[in-house]
Amino acid sequence: MIRFADLLERCQRASHPEGLAENLVEPYRRFVAEGLVTAQKYVDQLRDRHVNAYPQCATYWFCHMTVVAAPPGLITEVWTESVSDPCDRVIYDQIDFDQLKCVSCAFGSPQAPGVTAPAAADSGARAATPETDRPYRARVGFFAVHEGKIWVLPAIRSDERLMVKWAGYKTEWTDEDEIEDDPLLERAVRLYAEREFALHFERDGQLTEFLGREWAKAFADLLHEMAERERVVPRIVCEGAARATRPCPTPPAADGLPEGLRIVYISDYTDRNSGIDSEAFRRTKELVLLYSPHHIWTGGDNAQDNRAQTIRDVASEYAAYIGRAPQENRFWPALGNHDLDNSEVEQAYYTSFFLPGVKRYYDVLIWPVHLFVLNSESSEPHGRTETSAQAEWLRVKLAVSKAPWKVVVAHKPPYTSTLGYCPGNLDMRWPYQAWGADFMLCGHRHVYERIDVDGFTYIVAGWSGAELHTVDPSFCGHPELAACLKAYEDEQHGIVVLGFTATKATIEAVRHDGTVVDRIELTK
Repeated sequence: MIRFADLLERCQRASHPEGLAENLVEPYRRFVAEGLVTAQKYVDQLRDRHVNAYPQCATYWFCHMTVVAAPPGLITEVWTESVSDPCDRVIYDQIDFDQLKCVSCAFGSPQAPGVTAPAAADSGARAATPETDRPYRARVGFFAVHEGKIWVLPAIRSDERLMVKWAGYKTEWTDEDEIEDDPLLERAVRLYAEREFALHFERDGQLTEFLGREWAKAFADLLHEMAERERVVPRIVCEGAARATRPCPTPPAADGLPEGLRIVYISDYTDRNSGIDSEAFRRTKELVLLYSPHHIWTGGDNAQDNRAQTIRDVASEYAAYIGRAPQENRFWPALGNHDLDNSEVEQAYYTSFFLPGVKRYYDVLIWPVHLFVLNSESSEPHGRTETSAQAEWLRVKLAVSKAPWKVVVAHKPPYTSTLGYCPGNLDMRWPYQAWGADFMLCGHRHVYERIDVDGFTYIVAGWSGAELHTVDPSFCGHPELAACLKAYEDEQHGIVVLGFTATKATIEAVRHDGTVVDRIELTK
């Protein structure tokens, strides 16, 4: 995609390299816009991918929300991007307007129950300023379309730009609006503008006729190419799809829930010296596959030896579970400290696995479970403390989730009794239970522990392949936490097997020899 201003500059530079007189700049801009309008009339694809940019002067603030005029079409995506870095995007989820008013409470913003769209006289009342900005950019947000306006929560900051992708018939462009970066489209639009310019200002009949023929050929090329692209794109559907490479999701049971969702959780499962070439890695994989899980979750340190090749080896070993789209992928890893030890292994992590969102942390709905994967490393740009942007993302996501079960995964545990790391990572002690989570899975310490703190369960299970650590049942001199240690295993590697229905969650710690060393059930 390119900005309209960039397309205009390219066309003008190609058509009038010597420049335009000041009084002709605006007419030429209008001709370029008309060329885009004309192309839309005949090329359906060009009506499906408009992107509008809303500068601060086009927005106003209302009840902790940013409000803008909705474009005349089907809105397909809304996001904010940093003015200084357009690649730093936050995608907003669409909900209905009544739900948006309720969600505003999760952001700590009081909302009147009878909010309606403001009158026209209220528009432009207030735009974002550095003085009114939130302390940091929100990493999660929501929008609703109501009474011809887009309502965005939370309100955007002064260093953000609101972007809207929509499908429909577009007739006006601002400089920041985005357009398909297609050389055929650019050529057709440029020749249309040249023809109109010759017709209105150069009064040259032969030149106008010549440019008209050239535009017609360019437009025909564009029309043919767009049709060809549409023809060769395979349209794969689940039922009876001959080209489908993975089975379609199991249809939900009569009550709307899958039958017995089964997950296997592993963490710290490669060897610090040999990567995947270890007995422990092999036995862990065999045990994982024995349970035939629907999905695999990991708690980080996917490359215990800090090697990019180990990440790629893991992706190869579990290739049957790794897809390139949400509906295909069944392998959901977390970042560990060893996955960030150097740029090569970090890049391998981002490219070898399917990672939604900002990739470092994300959420995925696997009904009846909503999984939230955090980045517990201190290098996380959005922070890792309870007051960080990452924590706000989790708090809001948990507040609006409708899933029966909400599970949090992070590499570094808030609590652990293992020597050398006891009593845990204090930065990661967030109020998970108060925010709506049911339990938390962690790694980093190469043991199995179940720790219950104030009625909330923390599972530490980095025991899947790396050299084992040692548990201190006294919790390293913290008697108030010693009573919270309910079960542990530090003599043999293993995995955690989880089962979910709408009303029950089962957690089993299984050693390599098949022994179940711990088992709990949670019910709704």
